[in-house]
This record gives sequence, C-alpha cells and structure tokens, in this order.
Amino acid sequence: GFDIGPQDNWLITQHINTTVDGTPLKHVVVYVNFTLNNCLKAVGCIQTFSIYKYDTANLNPTDGININLYQFIARILANGESTSGTIQAEQYEYVDLSSGGLYLAVRDQSSCL
Repeated sequence: GFDIGPQDNWLITQHINTTVDGTPLKHVVVYVNFTLNNCLKAVGCIQTFSIYKYDTANLNPTDGININLYQFIARILANGESTSGTIQAEQYEYVDLSSGGLYLAVRDQSSCL
C-alpha cells in the first residue's frame, strides 16, 4: 500500500491584537470551519486536529512560528456521521487576554480516533 509516513502540519495565524486603545478586550470568540477528508486508517474512525494558542503582545514573527511556545487548547473531533467534503464548525471563547495579543495555531497530525 501507499504510506506517506507520519505528518505534523501547523497552520498559524498572524498576530491577533487583543486590546483597544490599550484596554484589554473582555473576550475573543474564535470560529473554526473545516472540511473533512476520508479517514484512511479504518472504517468508522473520527478525524481529529488540535488548536493551540500563544499569548503575547510581541509582534516578532519568529516567535509566532516557534511551536514550542504554544499551549494546547482543544482537540477537535469531527462528527463521526459526516462524509468527506462535509463542512463543520466549532466555536471557542478565550477570556484570559491579559497579554495584549495572541497567535492561534491548528495542528494536524493526520490522526484518527
């Protein structure tokens, strides 16, 4: 069979400012829309990916791509009844915005649970 080996794909946002005129926002709501592909490992497996954040007011793009600075937030499990091409959505609310900004990242390791 065809085996592409282990994967570790990261999608990182640009810096998100969480202040207005120097005052921290009370919360940020993030909507994640995603499209599924068929899971190749087993019938009935559920495709997953993870969301991470890095709290910082620092706009240094080198820091933004340092995955060691990111903190795990949630694992998104696709709806097991969905088929390939189905669009799904998740919503997350962040309330600790004291740092003044953040980066968000989605990590896909081609995992099926």
